[in-house]
Amino acid sequence: MRIIILIITLLISLRCSSDESLYPRINPYDPDGAYYQPATIAIFPKDTTVAVGDTITFVAALADEYEVVERIVWEKDGVRLEADSMQQVVRVGFGETNKSQIVIIAINFAGLRASSDTALVTNE
Repeated sequence: MRIIILIITLLISLRCSSDESLYPRINPYDPDGAYYQPATIAIFPKDTTVAVGDTITFVAALADEYEVVERIVWEKDGVRLEADSMQQVVRVGFGETNKSQIVIIAINFAGLRASSDTALVTNE
C-alpha cells in the first residue's frame, strides 16, 4: 500500500512540475514552444519609385526578444551589398532604369534564416 501511495505522490509531483506556465521554453529550434517569439525583421521604406541616379537610405526594424539574430544580410537583386553585420541602415544607389529588389535577411546563431523582408524599387 505504501508503494502505491508513493507512486501516486510521485506522479502528481511530476505533473505539477511540468507546468509550462512555471517553466517557459525559450527554444529557437521549437517555434511551437510556450512563450517563444521568433525574431522578425522589416525594411523601410517598403515599395517606392525613384529617379535614375537617386540614393535611398533603407532602415531595418529588428525585433529579437531572445537575441538569437547574429547578423544581418542586405541584398540588391540577389547580390550582397556589404559584409554581414548587425548594421540596420544602408544607402543604395540606383543608376539604371528598371525594377530592383532590396532584401534584408536576419541570420540566427545557427546560421539559419530567422526572418526576412523585401522592398521593391522602381527607378525611372
